[in-house]
Amino acid sequence: GKNIRVNSISLGGLLDAQPETFLKKYKKYTLNKGVLDPKDIVGTLVFLLSNNSQYLNGQNIVVDDGFTL
Repeated sequence: GKNIRVNSISLGGLLDAQPETFLKKYKKYTLNKGVLDPKDIVGTLVFLLSNNSQYLNGQNIVVDDGFTL
């Protein structure tokens, strides 16, 4: 139908009381921060909910600090 957009966000690791040893190992596979705080995805979510993404449809946006590179 019209005026319906379907997109998704694939997240990397999210901070949730993981052991420090896990966080250090995970960070080695990312480009900056490592495990993300939930607030780190807010910008992507706001973009997808805004009219700035009106021509984006059927996409999956990966937010994982480069983990999948």
